Amino acid sequence: MKTLASLCLLLLLGGCAATATPPTHYYTLNDADHAGPRLLAEQTLAVIGIAPVGVADYIDNEGLALLTASHQLHLARQHRWAEPPSQAIGRALQIDLGEQLPVFRIDNSRDGTLDGWDYRLRLRVDQFHGTANGEAVLAGNWRLEDPTDNRVLSSQRFRLSQPLTERGYPALVIQLRALLRQLAGQLAAEISQQAR
Repeated sequence: MKTLASLCLLLLLGGCAATATPPTHYYTLNDADHAGPRLLAEQTLAVIGIAPVGVADYIDNEGLALLTASHQLHLARQHRWAEPPSQAIGRALQIDLGEQLPVFRIDNSRDGTLDGWDYRLRLRVDQFHGTANGEAVLAGNWRLEDPTDNRVLSSQRFRLSQPLTERGYPALVIQLRALLRQLAGQLAAEISQQAR
């Protein structure tokens, strides 16, 4: 009887060990090093500083988020961000604004640069996820400020969405990145207007 119980336990444990764990995939918002050319001080029209990006708690999580039903989020276990999304969003915005505003120097407070800013950009992201309907969503608000007196020069709420071109988390990350580029385009237009 003891031998039969031991054999059953061994088979049960062996079956558990044979169950394969799905691989974990890590995602970043930047596919390559996009460092633009460094501007000399006399070439710089103005310096834009990006303050630390604020995000909703569910966003600054390891797992990519999917809105599965009204008010229900699923955080993926095997599809994760390679770095905190708040940092990745700030870095992506810095790259995109640098490309769209070539005569501006774009600083990121995460790099430790806080001096000499002509404008400060504050971004709050409230939604950064996929949906069960196959869309990527980016929503929140931004403020452009004068850092010398904290005066708000311009502010706006935004909600951007885009359908996924195919199913899956890799396609979601690609579309979330595209939405950040779209937001950077809107911000670049506003910054250019303010700098006139």
